[in-house]
Amino acid sequence: MKQLQVTCVFVLGATASAHATEQQMVVNEILISTNNDPDAQLLELRDIGDETFDNPTYFVDLFDTDAAKLGRIDTPGIMGGNGPRFYVLSTAKADTALSITGDARLTTPLPVDGQACFIGTNERLIHCVAWGCVNTKVTPATPLGASPPDGMSLQRTPTGAALTLAAPTPAADNADGLMPDPCPAGPMGDVDPTVDGGGGGCCQTGGSGPTTLVMIALLGLLGRRRL
Repeated sequence: MKQLQVTCVFVLGATASAHATEQQMVVNEILISTNNDPDAQLLELRDIGDETFDNPTYFVDLFDTDAAKLGRIDTPGIMGGNGPRFYVLSTAKADTALSITGDARLTTPLPVDGQACFIGTNERLIHCVAWGCVNTKVTPATPLGASPPDGMSLQRTPTGAALTLAAPTPAADNADGLMPDPCPAGPMGDVDPTVDGGGGGCCQTGGSGPTTLVMIALLGLLGRRRL
């Protein structure tokens, strides 16, 4: 009986360890256009650890600003461990514009505002990144950055602490770049970049919202009671 318990713990530990290694592959860079060509796009993954993945099949899923799935991209040959640290999904036009050769084709166009996730065993969302005016994040913990303008890419900083905009660095270390607000101020008012709204939205508005009006009404009632 004791031996059976030890065996079960070992199996569970091995599974947890395998999943933990997958967590070290991240969405590292997003380029949605260059040379004013919206068909010149790339998405880069980076293996920040030195692990071997437990599943031979992985994908990248793309989502819109409301977390609706746009498409799935195959990542053939991705292996982790002793494989390349960088894995680039790119269009043919991006290869030409940046003088690179991607590891696989980017078969679903990247939206101007959207989200991307690296998908692992059992459809696990291993790592996601969102950019632009996103209403609903795929996961609450998904980091949000600005939508990159033409000729620039959204990149994880070298330390991985933030998302910034910089010149594209496919298959190379990223740079510390600019960090503009993810969603610029719109016609409804100013945007507070420190507020995420709990649901992943970046386009909160200023002014007297419902909460402010309720507070005013409550203060008025309290004043009347004192009289």
